[in-house]
Order: sequence, then structure tokens, then C-alpha cells
Amino acid sequence: MESALSKTPHLSLPLRPYADHIRQRDGKLWDPTRKLWLVAEPEEVVRQTLILYLQDILSTSPARMKTEPEIRVQSMRKRLDLVLYDGKGEPFLLAECKAWSVPIDEKVLQQIGNYNTVLKAPFLLLTNGKESLLCHSHFGARTSEFVDTIDFLKNSYEDKR
Repeated sequence: MESALSKTPHLSLPLRPYADHIRQRDGKLWDPTRKLWLVAEPEEVVRQTLILYLQDILSTSPARMKTEPEIRVQSMRKRLDLVLYDGKGEPFLLAECKAWSVPIDEKVLQQIGNYNTVLKAPFLLLTNGKESLLCHSHFGARTSEFVDTIDFLKNSYEDKR
């Protein structure tokens, strides 16, 4: 059976080259947002690669990003993979990172959608490093749309500096 997401416009993110620029030492990766060394798990490699990519394309600082902040969703504690904040300190992008081998499917979309009921970030990014989806949410209108170009995100972030 074909997935509904297979007809969704996917975003082409050139993340692989950024993986070569992650600071590494003794099987650990440097997280510039938390300023500490982390075990190089596959999902962590994708997250750190995404952080470097966002820093580059958005010309932003890791100080505007937060990894693994905790929120409550329906009285349950959840940890978000990555949040990027705008110039006013408001959530701008919520990212859900999976290991390279984990598919981006409806379950992952539902997960990040549930998290965003609390955060209300206008952009959601789902990635496993190979495939990515970018969703733009319009909370006032209660609609959302998938975006197939990173330029839309870049221009929107520029407006929020």
C-alpha cells in the first residue's frame, strides 16, 4: 500500500557533506548548542549535521538553537530533537531527526505534529539525513502545507530576525 507521504513534496537537503565537519573525538560528537560531547549515535549524527547545515544556510548562531528541550504533551514529558528560535525568542522551526536508516513516515509526522501543539512553531522539519520534509503551519487558519524548497524557510527566517 502506498503511503500518503509518498505523494508529498520532499525537500532536498544536502546534509551528507556537513557530516564531515562535525567535531569528533574518541567516538563522541561536539554539540555546539549544549556545549558538550555526546556519544556518536546515528540519530545524533543527523541532528549535529542538521545544526551545522542550519547555521550555514540561515547564517544563525547555535545560541538560537536548543537541543532536547523538554515539554509536556497531554501530561507526558517529551524531549524535542531541535528547536530554532527567531530574533524575538519565539520558536521558529521544530526539527525531528531520525537515524539514516529510519524512514520518515506518518508516525514521525504525527509525533512532531503532537509536539507542535505545544510549541506552535511555524515550520516543522523531519529528516533522517537522506529524506526530508518541511511543513509550514498557519495556526490562525488551522492549515499547513509541505514546502519543497529551502528558500521559503530562508526568506521567512530573514523576516523574523
